[in-house]
Amino acid sequence: MGLTLAYLRKLPDLIDEFGEAAQKRADGSADAASEIKALRDASSWQGSARDAADDALNRKVTALDASHERDAAVVAAARGARDRAQQTVAELNELQDYAEKWPVCRIDEATNTVTPPNTNFLHDDAAKAAEAKFADVQNRVAQILAKGEEADFEFGNAIKTGTGGRAPEDGPQPQRSGGTPIHNYNDKDLYPHDPTAADIHQDQIGDCYFDATAGAIANANPQWIKDRIHYDDKTGTFDVTLWDGHQWKHLPVTQDDIQTDIAQHGASWLDNGQPSAALWPSVLESAYAKMKYPDRSLKGALDNTGIGKGGYAQDAMEALTGNRGTNINPQNVWFTNQHIDQDITTALANHQPVTISTTPHGAPLEERHVYVVEGITGTGSDAQVTLRNPWETNSNTPGPLVTVRLGDLIGSGPPDPFGGTHPMSDVNIGSLR
Repeated sequence: MGLTLAYLRKLPDLIDEFGEAAQKRADGSADAASEIKALRDASSWQGSARDAADDALNRKVTALDASHERDAAVVAAARGARDRAQQTVAELNELQDYAEKWPVCRIDEATNTVTPPNTNFLHDDAAKAAEAKFADVQNRVAQILAKGEEADFEFGNAIKTGTGGRAPEDGPQPQRSGGTPIHNYNDKDLYPHDPTAADIHQDQIGDCYFDATAGAIANANPQWIKDRIHYDDKTGTFDVTLWDGHQWKHLPVTQDDIQTDIAQHGASWLDNGQPSAALWPSVLESAYAKMKYPDRSLKGALDNTGIGKGGYAQDAMEALTGNRGTNINPQNVWFTNQHIDQDITTALANHQPVTISTTPHGAPLEERHVYVVEGITGTGSDAQVTLRNPWETNSNTPGPLVTVRLGDLIGSGPPDPFGGTHPMSDVNIGSLR
């Protein structure tokens, strides 16, 4: 059995203990080096005795300085691991609160198992909603475990550094001209675990519409993501299959393309100090940029005049699935009898990818942004929708997951120019068939 939720709950405290010990070592090395330097400077010895003493003391100071730098690096690494571990615990707390609300699911943190709600006395619609919640909780447990594994990996690297071992990526690496490290990625780097939306970190490229859609598909059917990418071990190239609007198109993604995407702070966590992070978001994003802007360099295709200038979730859905999905305009709900809550609940229960996009009046969400829909509970306007932000965090949503009342997203009143307020511009539901 791998990591447990119970272990992940303890992980921030374990990292704190290790980080405090490393900080004490770093402070002790710095103090000792200062004392030796003072002793050396105050020495009245001369001649050969002075030279021998200086040589011995300088070697000791050099060793202490190196020890201080190593321990300081350990403290920094531990701090990063602790932040990720704390975020994992916060998501786990939120999930436990969600699971314990009716219909109740039970999460056993010692075994990572979820006990489904009792549907024996529920009518058909309520039973279906309970089954959908059970599937949602199971999915979110898997995502939390995946993120926890990343935090634990970072912690392991910090321990190796602090105990004289070598972390996987901290040794001398081959260099390009100009000093850029080369990493030859392969199919084993694509999926450290089944793909999920938690593998994605949008970062600095403005393609939330693509990242959120890819994340929604990964949550709905991880195999669909795996079927998009194939690796050629003879050439070191990844072959990605995307729909260009007319046909399925094969797009090569090279090792240089991956390095470019990482350097541009693309969709993976690889540029965020996580060398073991899933590679697939970087490969898919690179292929999409090359398909949309075939006459540009990849850097130009990724920037704010390429796919980074923004776009629509249905365009990304078409590229990844061959269909644009069903697009629902929430503003029209004010005039019709559409039931968005039922549409979302049914789609998630049927393992369909769902995203929502926001308007320039997106509060309480980020404006002009696209989110992954991860779950929904309740019915009607009071239904609670759980969303994942591909940015992970920003000013309006301090964590990757946020739960919002559906009625607050739909808004009220006739649409502009009549004064209505509608934070959500559309819901996109894809089909994986």
